[in-house]
Amino acid sequence: MYSRTREAADCADEPGLRKAVAGRLGYDPFVAASMNTVVAELRGEGDGLKARVYVVRDSNMAGGARELSVPTRDCSELMAAVALALSIAIDPDALDRFEQPEPRTTPTEDAMASKVEAPDSDERRSETKIAQNLDTAPNDAAAPLGTDKAAAKGKEISSNRTNLVEGRFGVFGMAASGPAPSVSFGSGVMAGIVIGRHWLATLEPEWSARSSKSIPENPSFGIRVGGLGGSFQIGYEADKASIGTLIGVQRLASEGFGVTRPNSDRSWWAGAGVRASYGLQLLGALRLVPRVDVLISLNAINFRIAMQSVHDTPAVLARVGAGLETRF
Repeated sequence: MYSRTREAADCADEPGLRKAVAGRLGYDPFVAASMNTVVAELRGEGDGLKARVYVVRDSNMAGGARELSVPTRDCSELMAAVALALSIAIDPDALDRFEQPEPRTTPTEDAMASKVEAPDSDERRSETKIAQNLDTAPNDAAAPLGTDKAAAKGKEISSNRTNLVEGRFGVFGMAASGPAPSVSFGSGVMAGIVIGRHWLATLEPEWSARSSKSIPENPSFGIRVGGLGGSFQIGYEADKASIGTLIGVQRLASEGFGVTRPNSDRSWWAGAGVRASYGLQLLGALRLVPRVDVLISLNAINFRIAMQSVHDTPAVLARVGAGLETRF
C-alpha cells in the first residue's frame, strides 16, 4: 500500500515506486495476494519530506515502523531511500548484493570511472548508510510483496523511530457567543497528547473577560458576567485537520450595575459539543491552529437584577479562536 499527502504529490506514484524496487532486486517481487503487506506513507514535514515504512502481517499487526526524511521538498533522494528500504524488507539477501565490490579495473579505467561516476558518489554513500542501519533476517523463502523479514525485529531504517505518544502544549485566544450576555473574549493554555499519531486528548484551563447587558427599558441597569473554567477534548487527527467531542465547564461570576446594592452571584455552567481545527505549520514544531467549537448548553441560567430578568444562557453557542502550539 502506498500513499502520498499533498506536500509529497511530486514524488513518484505507486507504479514508479514498484518499478524502482524491481530494478534494485533484479526481479518483480509484487504479487496479487500475500499474507503480509508493506506500507509506505509519504508526507510533508516542515520544509522537508518524510516517509514511513512498516509491515502489516496477516494478523493485522504492524511490524516495526521506520522513518526516512530529507530536509527539502526534492523527492528524488527520499524515493531512492524508500525503494532501498522496501527492497531489503522484501529480500534481505539483497543487502549483500548492494555491497558487492566492483570488478577490478586498470588504473586508467579507474581514473575515467571516477570522473564519470563522481556525481553518484553521494547517493552511493547514502544508500550504504541506510543499508547498514537495517537489521535483516535469513532469506527463508521467495519474497512476495510485504514479506516480513527485516521489519520483524522492529528496528529503524534511520535513527528516528515513530513516536507512539506525542505531547502538545500551547496558548490560545477565543471569542464566544455565550454563555455570557454578549460576545465575550477569553484566553487560556492547552496541554494534550496524541497517541498513535491520530488519537488526541487535550485539557484547556481558560478565562473569559466580563461582558455586559443592559435592561432595554432602562439602559443604566444591567449585569456584567465573566468566568473561569476549562474544556476537555477527545478527538481524531488526520494530517493537519482534527475533529473531536468537547466538554466545557465555567464558573460564571455575575454582578449587577446601576443599582445601589448590586447583587453578585456565582453559577456553574456546562456544555457539550464538537470542535474542528486545522494546523498550519509555522516554524519547526510550532503551529498556528484556527478552530471552531459548537456547544449545546447542559443547564440554563437566568440572570436577574431588581427582580427583572436580564439574560438567559443560550441553548446553543459557538466559539471561534486560534492557538499557537508546539509538539514534543
